[in-house]
Amino acid sequence: MSILQQYFHAIGVFNALFISLLLALSNTSNTASKIVLWWCLSWVAYAITPLIVMHTSLSSAGFIHTFSFWVPASFGALFYLYLIFTIGGQSFTKRDSLDFLPLVICLWLNLDYASMSYQQFGHFRQENETLDIQHMIGFFFLYGQAIYFLLKSYRLIRRYQYQAETHLSNFDPLLFRSLLLILFANASLWLLELSSSVLGVHSVLAVICDLLFTLYLCGLGLMQWKMPNFLVIKELTQASAVQTQSNSSKVSEPNEQPIKTDGALDTETSQEIYQLTKNYVEQQQSFLDSELTITKLSEQIGLSKHYVSEAINKNSGKNFHQFINEYRVAWFCEKLTLNNKVKLLDLALTSGFSSKSSFNHVFKKITGQTPSQFKAALYPD
Repeated sequence: MSILQQYFHAIGVFNALFISLLLALSNTSNTASKIVLWWCLSWVAYAITPLIVMHTSLSSAGFIHTFSFWVPASFGALFYLYLIFTIGGQSFTKRDSLDFLPLVICLWLNLDYASMSYQQFGHFRQENETLDIQHMIGFFFLYGQAIYFLLKSYRLIRRYQYQAETHLSNFDPLLFRSLLLILFANASLWLLELSSSVLGVHSVLAVICDLLFTLYLCGLGLMQWKMPNFLVIKELTQASAVQTQSNSSKVSEPNEQPIKTDGALDTETSQEIYQLTKNYVEQQQSFLDSELTITKLSEQIGLSKHYVSEAINKNSGKNFHQFINEYRVAWFCEKLTLNNKVKLLDLALTSGFSSKSSFNHVFKKITGQTPSQFKAALYPD
């Protein structure tokens, strides 16, 4: 390992330990924070081991190196579980431990290296050492689990986004953008890591990968420490009225599948329910309720939420989120035409929106203008 690599590994260890300490001492930590904490500590084990092995003559050098070398085989599971616990706010269960099976397989395949003496291990660590079948299979599981969990994570985000649009009238679109950005950064790091493995662990790209991963993990840890509930959608689980199963593979699957056009309702019944829903929303102005969900609305009407959701989808071509927010935007525009002195944010919150970012996103998507542009066109100087 070059001096530069040692330097960056030392910095990575210090920063990861510092973030771990912040998360461990935080009074507002949740399950997602604990996942990031374990992820940081795993990175510490990975980054500090080469420094220890290089400068000591430990008889257990083979065991230490074998464990730390394959610790990244758990990073895919840690990232996936982080998303689950972040979005839904669930707690870790015994079934979730099955996601760490790739790490167990990698360690089991390389148990013989763990029992090497210091002299044998020193020979093994030479740069030109040829990889054997055990390491090749291990690398298959290492990068295979990364690809598997990245794809599973993307599917998880999209399905939760679908659930939010189907069940909730309000959610911050920035949340899902942030989740996809975190996913993209993670995928990019794994791609760089794979490229550095092809070039060799002593390549410049390997140093860059170590540095970037340290920055990524510490940034994620800081965000989780400062805003532990930033990406949590507590209302989603409540609106779905379904207890998520503890199996992590089942958590990624919403209990309600997208409603098909050939659903349970015939055309006439669907139209009647849609008209009933439409009349109720307009007469009661239920869209002004910022906490309105499909469950809440269907209970007020006295119908099944499945029927109400299907009727809205079939007859309006919109999901629940779009259906309700079009009423809010129309109400906002109507009130703004009557009073040009009102503050846009105050009126937006009165219209039923829960945040400025949610309002701006929905308003521009529906009208093609920002609220300020709309007001300027309505009241030119």
